[in-house]
Amino acid sequence: MLGVLPKLGLSVTTVEVDGEDRVSVTARSENKILRNTVLVEAVHHRRKVGSHALMKLRERMEGGNVQEGVFISTSGFTDEAVSYSTENHITLFTPHDLEEMTPIGKAAAAYEHKIYERVFAESVGEDKAKEFFGRRMGRRFFGLGGFSERVDAVEGRYAPVGCFALRKRPGLASGAEAAKAADGGNSFHVNLTTCELYYVYMGVAGRGARIKSTNIFRRMMDLPEGLVRLLAGIFEREELLFDRMSEEQRMLMQENMNSLVMLENLGLAGLRRDGRGYVSNVILPPFNDARYDLTRFIEVRESVESRYGADEMAYQPNSILELLKDFYNAEGEFRGVTYMPYFRCRYVNSDGGVRFDAVDSIGFKNG
Repeated sequence: MLGVLPKLGLSVTTVEVDGEDRVSVTARSENKILRNTVLVEAVHHRRKVGSHALMKLRERMEGGNVQEGVFISTSGFTDEAVSYSTENHITLFTPHDLEEMTPIGKAAAAYEHKIYERVFAESVGEDKAKEFFGRRMGRRFFGLGGFSERVDAVEGRYAPVGCFALRKRPGLASGAEAAKAADGGNSFHVNLTTCELYYVYMGVAGRGARIKSTNIFRRMMDLPEGLVRLLAGIFEREELLFDRMSEEQRMLMQENMNSLVMLENLGLAGLRRDGRGYVSNVILPPFNDARYDLTRFIEVRESVESRYGADEMAYQPNSILELLKDFYNAEGEFRGVTYMPYFRCRYVNSDGGVRFDAVDSIGFKNG
């Protein structure tokens, strides 16, 4: 950390080391971006830094009457952290940003890939996509108010999707229930730009199959590890009663007592009406459901050349893997990236407003 601060035009005045993964520095700056005294914090964590860590830095800034802050994270930042930083005079950096000297949030457009190693097979072309978006335009009805829209631009894109192979460890349950939970493994696919988990929706009687996604793990990114494990116990049985908790769950509950309100605020779990425990608000297929493994349903092509660009990877695979392992009580590994084709549309309405829509371009094996 001390080696990179001069790149920011900072000279160190005090250093405070907290364990092996956190360093706090007070520095002086004369440049036009970071003026006078600056508080700098650097962490080496396995997960993205969330807004709560930035709130603590902001409290230190206010306590020391410091106007500018810098936060350096080796694992990146959540979307909530980036939003919080822009409103509270905190500049965010990752090691890559320091190499490029570009703060997060001010980076250039994502790198445009031309050849992709692995891509999910496409089902429709740009012309079909334009027809689809044309049917979804908002229109004024008989002059009775509202507004009309037009398709301003349609762009083909690729979303980077990480594949994670997991195998269950023995859980908090016992006997036959534990043996069943520990049986077998599964593959999970997560969008590395949005942190959305994908699975296949089979439709009624197997018709109308499509890809569905949930942002459940993005909402968990800010949670402490113990709270994620506690939520996993709630999710596994759909509820967790206080008088039926295991010793480990009781310990997790006590250690995270001050953070339990986050489960309710994030819509992940809620207190039962009778106050006897927590009820899960998470609706997901079970761990061993085959619909998580997209490659069972979708063809994968290799060495694909395309004029379409790829979205930037905002979430590090290792951070997502650790979160999946904690939530599913599993061992696992990151198996690489497969790019998912989709089309994005920009609409402009008669009042000058702009909105965006998107549709995936996935080809299922069975059509």
